[in-house]
Amino acid sequence: MIITLGYARWRRKRVQDTWVGWYMELSSSWFLPSSLLDVKYPQVSFIIPALDAGAFFGRLTGQWITTISPGIFAMVGAAAFLAGVSRMTISLCVIMFELTGELEYIVPHMIAIMVAKWVADALEGEGVYDLAQTVLGHPFLDLDHAMSLVQNANQLVEILIPPPQTMKEITVDVPKDGMVSRRILDVKLEELKQRGLLDAGLVLVQDGLLQGYLAEAELEFGLNDLGKFWEDAATKVRLLGNAEEGDFDMSMFVDRTPLTVCAKAPMEYAVEMFGKLGLRHLCVVEEGSSKLVGVIIKKRLVVWLEGLKH
Repeated sequence: MIITLGYARWRRKRVQDTWVGWYMELSSSWFLPSSLLDVKYPQVSFIIPALDAGAFFGRLTGQWITTISPGIFAMVGAAAFLAGVSRMTISLCVIMFELTGELEYIVPHMIAIMVAKWVADALEGEGVYDLAQTVLGHPFLDLDHAMSLVQNANQLVEILIPPPQTMKEITVDVPKDGMVSRRILDVKLEELKQRGLLDAGLVLVQDGLLQGYLAEAELEFGLNDLGKFWEDAATKVRLLGNAEEGDFDMSMFVDRTPLTVCAKAPMEYAVEMFGKLGLRHLCVVEEGSSKLVGVIIKKRLVVWLEGLKH
């Protein structure tokens, strides 16, 4: 009788502990991802929920196999789930080994990670980090993959030249004296902000020829911070040439030697320049005359390359 009551209490406690564990795992694997998916950092918003969800399903499977500890299934499930989400392989296997410290668990982890990666690659070619960069608008350029795309597309650089209205908004025709009204620059800065491109800027031309490039960040800093000493909207701002005493000088922010590419050049040239030189913008000039015809920013190039994938 005592043995029977003792076994009944032990069995009831084990069932309660099991259901409590399932409830805690289910709650954390459901509510934790829901609360972290809006976080801007993929390392925070995906790794912990993926490990948690994988551990839940692994432990759930392990409950039906009494000969092996459910904790082992939880560890293998966590590794497999994270591998399918992030497409990590060797590094993830090392991480799981460091978590467990057991050599005999390496082979199950390796098998689960590779199978999960193969299945995920069959369903979707990109991992969660690549997709997150696309959703968040990060202009990440994979040079090798981009070169293979443009070589098959057989396009010229001129296809990425912005429309005339955009070129009108980002172009500043600088007079011979190198001075431009502050009111014009304020309007140009507002137009750049409305476009919402953080890596945009203004191109400075004289008689159609490129004279320099002024990035949006430097333009905003010059007008808002340095401009406190020149509050009159009609004040002239020096963009080119040597400054004189008392001038509202912003010439030090102007890139006088921006890199250029011919409009009739193959797209491979532009992609290689962006990838190897780490450019944020590239000016496009007309063949023969060297007159400015457009500006390509990195984000526009990445969006165009994304279109080639489909």
